[in-house]
Amino acid sequence: MKKALLIVCFAASLHSDVAHAQTFSVRDIFKIDLSGYIKYENYTDSRQIVSLRLGQFLFYPQAPNYDVLNNDTNSVSHFSMSVIQTRFRGEVTTCSDMWNGEPHGVFEADFFGFDRAVTAFRIRHAYGEINWKQFSLLAGHTWDPLFVTECCPETVGYNTGVPIAAFNRSPQIRGTLHWDNVDILCAAITQFETTSFGPDGPSSKYLRNSVIPNLHWQLRTKINTHRFGIGIDYKRLIPRLETDKGIKTTESISSMCALFYTKLNWDPVIFKMEMLYGQNTTDHLMLGGYAVKSVDPVTDFRKYATLKNISFWAEFIVQKTVEPAVFIGVTQNLGAHQSIIQTITDPDGTVESTIYARDPHIDYVFRISPRVRWYIDPLVIAGEFEFTRASFGTIACNGNVINGHAVNNFRLMLAAYYEF
Repeated sequence: MKKALLIVCFAASLHSDVAHAQTFSVRDIFKIDLSGYIKYENYTDSRQIVSLRLGQFLFYPQAPNYDVLNNDTNSVSHFSMSVIQTRFRGEVTTCSDMWNGEPHGVFEADFFGFDRAVTAFRIRHAYGEINWKQFSLLAGHTWDPLFVTECCPETVGYNTGVPIAAFNRSPQIRGTLHWDNVDILCAAITQFETTSFGPDGPSSKYLRNSVIPNLHWQLRTKINTHRFGIGIDYKRLIPRLETDKGIKTTESISSMCALFYTKLNWDPVIFKMEMLYGQNTTDHLMLGGYAVKSVDPVTDFRKYATLKNISFWAEFIVQKTVEPAVFIGVTQNLGAHQSIIQTITDPDGTVESTIYARDPHIDYVFRISPRVRWYIDPLVIAGEFEFTRASFGTIACNGNVINGHAVNNFRLMLAAYYEF
């Protein structure tokens, strides 16, 4: 990728002939490395889909919806074009040390916006980092550690393997200890754009009200050109501050995630693999969540159970000027492994859902997406065929899904990037 280099120099000096006056001078030199791309996409789906941003960010096909003639109204194709993934990035570095460390900052934005304002310029990354020989400290908004940048899907489609692979950028502070070929990472994380589900819909307030940030620990190692890593993630939410009886409450729900990944590099062949066992991973755009498991009839105090899921994906890449690759993955809903309450009827007769999850009627999602990229500097031409199957069924008493019925979506995507 070609990059433009902007060197900015500031120099100032004050001189005075007044007695006892001293000369004061400041010289600060820094670099801004600018990069990005303009991306055009053309994509067609074989049926209606669950998605974000006018269909560009695809999750899975929509469940069947039968009319009076037993026709599936969601079995209708979908077509669109878009350039809203166009991206701009700047990396700032200084020529001077800071406490014997190397400071730098990153800002990145695109036009991905929201569904009702798809041209909105939004923050992707904004953080500062200081690197010492054996320790790094980062603070700002960037990828959540469950999204491992050294080992993530590189699909043409923007979904990057969602809901099979984790996807999240969040405000955080994290430190990484470097010891030979081993890194130990610890992070405290909040939520911003991708949030947890709860009684009032998706929101970051459930985590903010818990006072304790999302905590993450990860161990990474590098052997020759190969990478391996394991991680564990802890999150605590407080879904409500007041019961339906008007009583203060601090009921909470805690969840854990475990991660293992590897990236094997046999130039020019790259193999990536990741396995994640998760509880309540809706803030990572995955399946799962939590549900009410008991209710006190007098106070309306509630206890919760996490809804679990497991996911596995792998990717093969042959790095050439014409680069073939394939992504394959699956995620399975494991339920709560204990009885849950699916709905509660309020005194006014309103039926309240007490499952806070991303489509709890899904049993599993499977995807395979072969692709090819052609690098003609500074242009990249890409094509991808994405097959996604989702099985929808009935929620059992323990949160598992039974009597599943699978539906398929075929997406054909063509894209062109102009990189700078």
